[in-house]
Amino acid sequence: MSLRAICGLMLLGATCGVVAAEEAPTSPPVTLHIHNETRKSAFEKLGKAAHVEFVSGNPRFFREGDAVSFDCDKVPFLKAFSELCAEAGVGPQSSGDGKLELQTDRNGKWIKNLRTYTNDYIVTAYIPEASKSITFGRDTNSNNSTQLKFTMLCDPHLHPISYEQMHVDALTDTAGHPIKIIPQRFSFDGFTRGIAQIDLVLDPTQKIDGIGDLKISLNPIVATKFRTIEIKNIATPHHEDLNFNDIKVGIDVRNYSGQFGAEYTVEYTGNDALLAKRLLGSIGGASVTLADAHGMQYMYSGGSYGPDGHNRSKGGFKFRVHPMNPIKPGPPDKIVWQFPIAFAASPVTFEFKDLSWK
Repeated sequence: MSLRAICGLMLLGATCGVVAAEEAPTSPPVTLHIHNETRKSAFEKLGKAAHVEFVSGNPRFFREGDAVSFDCDKVPFLKAFSELCAEAGVGPQSSGDGKLELQTDRNGKWIKNLRTYTNDYIVTAYIPEASKSITFGRDTNSNNSTQLKFTMLCDPHLHPISYEQMHVDALTDTAGHPIKIIPQRFSFDGFTRGIAQIDLVLDPTQKIDGIGDLKISLNPIVATKFRTIEIKNIATPHHEDLNFNDIKVGIDVRNYSGQFGAEYTVEYTGNDALLAKRLLGSIGGASVTLADAHGMQYMYSGGSYGPDGHNRSKGGFKFRVHPMNPIKPGPPDKIVWQFPIAFAASPVTFEFKDLSWK
């Protein structure tokens, strides 16, 4: 009897092994010579050079915009991408699965902010936010604070799931004096659709009007291998179980008042604590889609994920017909779940100098 006949799930791939260490993929350097071409043509050329697909939720996006000219020679893909975005007046909205989603940058936000590049990430620094809170009976100056915000956009070939360390390696003012931060307000908001946010709040007891040097290092964890799980018979609520190596997956297919989806539990039964941490921390960000028999996808309408005891997590996902799409999918056929099974560290250090907000 086949595995699918036993549990109702299709497990695609030659083996079901869970691998703990792999190398993170990277995009190749690119060379481009674009002269007075359309937005569509410019991004098609960049996509071909870097093996990246550019998409947009706006059907008119690639028909709009002024002619673009841009040249680069063997530069990192993300640097070329960022500079072409500035030339074309667009910016990134999401990144993942080999695709970068673009949107029009109407207010110049992408162009105006400072950024730096590594092989796998673009880090953007935003204008610091200053705030003051007043507590009666106290020195109001002690409640002043300045918050620095940074976003990280990852290479679309990466699948970041979490991070394991983050550290401020250098932080000085414009005169070279050390600046303290509030440790409890140094945070990393995990990757959502390929974009993460880093926040840190400066010590309010110091008078600061600019940053001379800021260097932060962190260790994102990316998924490097996946097992494709197909869940059929979506219109009929039912339960299915899948076991491979040291992983147990339980799935309850459900209908939610016009929506379709599933709830699931994932349990790791092996002895590798690091692998368990990375595996269970990755499921909530895994790619999952629902389509009809012809491959037309439903709209993802929400999900949940969280720990459920020792070496176990639970969650769910829902899909519905997009209300604004004039072409509707047929009856739901199958959910395709890209289940991560191998992981790698993708360490990054970024640095900004001379950030001033006088």
